[in-house]
Amino acid sequence: MNAPKWYLPLSTAAVTALLLGGVSVASERSPDTPAKAASAHVSKKPKRGPRGLPGAPGPRGPQGVAGVPGAKGEPGVAGAPGPKGEKGEKGEKGEKGEKGEKGDTTAVAGLPGKDGKDGVNGKDGINGKDGQKGEPGTPGKDGFNGSRGANGTNGMDGAPGINGTNGKDGAPGLSGVRVVRTQFTILVKNWADGTAWCAPGEVALGGGLDSTPDTSWMYLRTYASFPVQSGNLNGWRVRADNTGDTHPATLTVVSVVCAKAT
Repeated sequence: MNAPKWYLPLSTAAVTALLLGGVSVASERSPDTPAKAASAHVSKKPKRGPRGLPGAPGPRGPQGVAGVPGAKGEPGVAGAPGPKGEKGEKGEKGEKGEKGEKGDTTAVAGLPGKDGKDGVNGKDGINGKDGQKGEPGTPGKDGFNGSRGANGTNGMDGAPGINGTNGKDGAPGLSGVRVVRTQFTILVKNWADGTAWCAPGEVALGGGLDSTPDTSWMYLRTYASFPVQSGNLNGWRVRADNTGDTHPATLTVVSVVCAKAT
């Protein structure tokens, strides 16, 4: 691969060549190249490199002087009239005016005029003074009965009533609750069912697996636990497996809680 050519001034080219690991400026011309041509070649202006990343924004300058306030705008168009207000309260009645002077009655009477239309009713006159007290009137009739009075206090308790009839008998209860335990074996890497039965006439209230008596209890898993029935017998069954690979589980126990219905 040819060495890159660097078009820089001679002194700069020499320093750059040393920094680039021994690239010599002298290698850019042959011994036969004239000195003038070499000078022209060295003085050729280098190409401009790529633009660098922009610097961080400088601090914000001070706020400029506020401008002169603008001229006042023309008045806007008048808005539509508002809604009509509520009617005000009626004013107080004015005082009665003074009586006018009597007119001149010496004038010649004219022809009788036509009957005019009825005038508007005049306003109510001022109330007159109270009259003298009249004589007592005749006594009035008896008034209506008054409202009902408040309730009186409660009376004494009455005698006890007759006893009611006895209620119906309740549902049958349970007695003689006991636990029945049955042992069964689960082979290595295998599963098995274990069932415990109650005596005839007893019901199974619940049950489950008890793996604590066996040394392989940590390898035993229960898959199912449910009540079972066979004829008149009730019991409980569990299904479990032995995940161990050394010893069979021979002391696994299934338990059932039995009781008699009374």
